[in-house]
Amino acid sequence: MLERRGPDRTFSCDVVVLNWLLCFKSYVLWMQGSEPTVQPVKDDHGNLLLWNGDIFSGVYEESSVKNKVSDTLVLLQALGENDSSPENILHTMMKVYGPWSMMYWNDKRKTLWFGRDVLGRHSLLWTKSANGIILSSVSKRGCDEEKCQEVPALGLFSMDFGAARTEQEFPVPYLHLWDHLMPANISMADTPVEERILSYPPLDALKVLTVAWLGIECILERFIDLLKTAVKTRVQIQPGLCKDCIKDISKNDEKLRCPHSKICVLFSGGIDSTVLAFLSDFFVPDDEPIDLLNVAFSSGADGSSRNTSRKECCVNKMPDKFQKSIFEVPDRKTGRLAVAELKTLCPNRKWNFVEIDVHISELREIRQGVITDLINPLNTVLDDSLGCAMWFAARGCGTISSPSRPEGKDCENHRVPYSSPARVRNLPSRNLGRDDRICSDHGRQPRFPFLDEDVVSFLNSLAPWQKVAAHVDCRKKKGNERNKQLGVPQIVPLTIRPGVGDKALLRLAALKLGLKEVCSFPKRAMQFGSRIAKLEGKEKANDVSLLGSGADEQLGGYSRHRSALEEGGWLLLAQEMKKQVP
Repeated sequence: MLERRGPDRTFSCDVVVLNWLLCFKSYVLWMQGSEPTVQPVKDDHGNLLLWNGDIFSGVYEESSVKNKVSDTLVLLQALGENDSSPENILHTMMKVYGPWSMMYWNDKRKTLWFGRDVLGRHSLLWTKSANGIILSSVSKRGCDEEKCQEVPALGLFSMDFGAARTEQEFPVPYLHLWDHLMPANISMADTPVEERILSYPPLDALKVLTVAWLGIECILERFIDLLKTAVKTRVQIQPGLCKDCIKDISKNDEKLRCPHSKICVLFSGGIDSTVLAFLSDFFVPDDEPIDLLNVAFSSGADGSSRNTSRKECCVNKMPDKFQKSIFEVPDRKTGRLAVAELKTLCPNRKWNFVEIDVHISELREIRQGVITDLINPLNTVLDDSLGCAMWFAARGCGTISSPSRPEGKDCENHRVPYSSPARVRNLPSRNLGRDDRICSDHGRQPRFPFLDEDVVSFLNSLAPWQKVAAHVDCRKKKGNERNKQLGVPQIVPLTIRPGVGDKALLRLAALKLGLKEVCSFPKRAMQFGSRIAKLEGKEKANDVSLLGSGADEQLGGYSRHRSALEEGGWLLLAQEMKKQVP
């Protein structure tokens, strides 16, 4: 499992402290620097670093880019400076902007440090026992699965082996809490947007909202600028080689020109993925394609399937209309509409719309043999459904089709070679480790533009009514009048119109960018849009609470946001959204 995550380099080393043996082993996926950096990396003082992350901005990113060296080496040097006190190490990691998980051995103080970034975007698991601890990016499901847990993204943990009172006493992890958690400015709202948007079609309603929403223009410009910068860093900070060309370089030891796609978007055709695909066009070289991966599940007309080995592509070889129709899931339909709009706005870009069709028998085979281990220690129905959908999408094997032409024409089999898919259906922060384990199983790194620190900080500084557009619910006016007569405390009866008010800030940003069709598409969860939930009767998985900090979480995209607003007004919505971002 680890080798699939890091296919480019592997190395190991041991450290002996008293009677304890610390074994460090790393599998590297090359994403930064002029050449792969073998890990664990060791400095002149005997300090070791295992780094699974990307520094996308800040002082350390400037050093890495300026000197064209791996961010791993830059961070190792920074951690070894000064006296390596707990305060200095914590201060150093607080200046790292980007997704990461890490282990750092400070040889002078005989202390092991480990942890994840404040948003928990990369996976790190621990399995603890009375006489040891295992830290790993993934863990196979087994008899000790109840002991395997995600390392909390609350700060850095340290284990002081030099302070053990006896040679048999195993040190206990100590948590150093972050003190740079995202700000949250909450106050009471003014008035909701005017009621007349209810009578307009979605696109017209959004246009009216742009004019009626006071102060929204400045917020929109700032939001688009920050998101554009987040996409830029995640697209451009990479080796400039696809997976296949990296292997050729390893064999020939020469720098090759790689014309293949290196960036893909897990693409439902929804507003999140389409906005990020559109922004990617600004930063990907003009002669390189961008792949849009669209996954669909079906049991087939007669329950049959295409049995495909793990090393082969999942390719649709039955182009007749009936076979195609069984994969006409909601995300496939919106995906075709969205890519057609992208082709209109960006006609010089080659957009590869990759249709990934998965039959139920292959789903069951891969789930049992691979995916159940990758989602470990999570085990809910929702984790299983989303993990399966993401695994097949990130594998990237399917059929390229041109939605602007008749079905069955201009199609070719496709197996994607890139190493950096842009993860855009941003799931809850408590599940980002799962997403990292799933995507990295293909030797590809997921990147989350909506979870860039600057984007999260900006959105979290806005009040809910600056991200969600609500209107007075006329249906509740009569009931409220009755409550008023009875002396019951009143709240303004507000609600959110789907396709307009939910994620309104992102919808207006899409409209401003020119995405006039996509901006009013309704929000749809991945397990429903791909039909994996319906495939095995698992659509009733809504008892799992989703808490996180992606686009839906930060911009009011869930139905529970509407419920909170209707039940308790802006204050309850503010409290609900505040739960989701540190």
